[in-house]
Amino acid sequence: MTTPAPRVALLYPGDRAARDRADPAASRFAALFEALAAAGVRAEPAVYHDDFADEVAAQLRGVQAVLVWCNPIEDGRRRERLDAMLREVAQAGVLVSAHPDAVLRLGTKDVLFETRDLPFGSDVHRVDSLAQLASELPQRLRQGARVLKQHRGHSGIGVWRV
Repeated sequence: MTTPAPRVALLYPGDRAARDRADPAASRFAALFEALAAAGVRAEPAVYHDDFADEVAAQLRGVQAVLVWCNPIEDGRRRERLDAMLREVAQAGVLVSAHPDAVLRLGTKDVLFETRDLPFGSDVHRVDSLAQLASELPQRLRQGARVLKQHRGHSGIGVWRV
């Protein structure tokens, strides 16, 4: 009796048309799809958008693992629906490569705060609420310009110089 090949989904953002025409050989992940196939893994595209999140969730419940490539805030997106879906499929037993709880625990920008006192650190403050920002920022601005970064982001998205 042979064991069926493991199934892995590669989750990345796209619209309905991208999901409907998803072709592993034509995707930006073509080499990864090929490498997984060479290793005996059945990989499939899982194009994601909030508009059809339930459809993607049903797909993910049928695989053993999902490799996630969704930038947290690209194109004005938010992660609430995606993160909830990933938590749900993980709870159902699917391995999620970038589990939202692990990503939050890593504290994407918190590393700047945690290393502020090391030789390569800088004058970093963590702000946990709008009330804290309102009360502390005016005093900090008296010392000069400040750079504000939100918790998640990339490529300068969500970074402001005040």
